[in-house]
Amino acid sequence: SHTTAMGFTEVEAVVMLYNLLTPKECRLIDTLPAADRFKLPEIKLLLLDAHKVTPAKLRANYYDLKPEEGDNMSRYLRRLEQVFDAWLKGCNVEANYETLRDFLLVDRAYSSLPPFLATQLRDRGGNTVALLGEQGDSFLQARPHTSLHQLCKGRTLTSTVDAGPPALKASLAPERRTTFPVRTPSTPARSSDSSNNSRGTPPRAS
Repeated sequence: SHTTAMGFTEVEAVVMLYNLLTPKECRLIDTLPAADRFKLPEIKLLLLDAHKVTPAKLRANYYDLKPEEGDNMSRYLRRLEQVFDAWLKGCNVEANYETLRDFLLVDRAYSSLPPFLATQLRDRGGNTVALLGEQGDSFLQARPHTSLHQLCKGRTLTSTVDAGPPALKASLAPERRTTFPVRTPSTPARSSDSSNNSRGTPPRAS
């Protein structure tokens, strides 16, 4: 690699890379096993996967967007418009009322369903309100002792990230929301105080 050609060790290259990454990216590196936190190939794969644009991530970007430091209402709404438009574009939603209406209603319905049922209905082509209603009713009619209320009881809109209509590329699989307890690639678990350090210090070679 360029870094080794310039005389840097892999550990030194990771330290330099760490100082160029965003706080979220640095915390992401800490989710790797301790033995992999100084391996550039592992870090590269992790970061590439994290930045892969999928319909599910575009959806999450929209629903998870919060005001940032320095935002006023107009600036926040502009950012919200941008991620909303990116979500629709990534799902190939046509710019007309009926298509958008169906897309949002079906997305909302899938958000309330348990993953196994959402997957079955997506596989059956429930990508419009009419088709989803038809497929969902057929599913329940084949199970007379099961109600939709029973299946969805206790679920909330934020309890799943694999919800979404087939327009979200039917293969949408549940994605794990990663929490990032620490900020820097470090050796295994230190005291809980490390979570209070938003940046930390670059890692040291062992």
